Amino acid sequence: MTGALAEAWKSKKQKKQKIFATSYIGSAFDNLICDRPCDFVRFDIREAALVYGYGDERSITETECDVMLRHISNDGRLFVSDIPYSMECDNNALSLIGQFMGRYHIGAVNLRLNHNILPLAKKLVLSGVPVIITADCDSLICSEERIVENAVEAGNTCAVLMITEGLSDESYEKIKSMCKIPVIADRNIKNADGYYARYSEIIGMTESKNQYLNIRQLIGSAFDDAAESVNVK
Repeated sequence: MTGALAEAWKSKKQKKQKIFATSYIGSAFDNLICDRPCDFVRFDIREAALVYGYGDERSITETECDVMLRHISNDGRLFVSDIPYSMECDNNALSLIGQFMGRYHIGAVNLRLNHNILPLAKKLVLSGVPVIITADCDSLICSEERIVENAVEAGNTCAVLMITEGLSDESYEKIKSMCKIPVIADRNIKNADGYYARYSEIIGMTESKNQYLNIRQLIGSAFDDAAESVNVK
């Protein structure tokens, strides 16, 4: 599958066809977009930590992932998932990730770029697992320049697709120009290879410049109307 997916996405990049992907958050909201077109859906652990009130993504264990993932239905679309930090660091990571993917019908894994993730990424690729790499400004690397260098290495050695989060437009352009694989961004950049949109940001569950809807305001108005209807009755 790795080769086929890599070729399909490289072909889209060459044809300048943009990739659009969104996150799933393991809630009833997911069902509202199950028939909407996108190239893949992703279980984003960092987003899940924010939405469900965890301290950070490292606090979410495999057990907590199980609670969230059991409610996700990908409806035949490519399902990508982040890997729990505890599993990623385990000596038997390769085997555990394989079991994790099988349990939830995961088609590709997403790994956050850090100082030691590439060896695991390369092992996964050798075992036939498609790997997406997320390069972000929170990575355990000293400078954005170093992040760009590592992202380019990952993009040209193991990843089938790259997602950049929070990087400057200049850094994004450098990574995109130096990688053969598609490089998509966490915001809608004019000349990007695509857009990865977090569900919670799009609908306004969390504060973001990527907001297209304010769900909190709509829900608040609905509750106000419901409360008012009691007095009317």
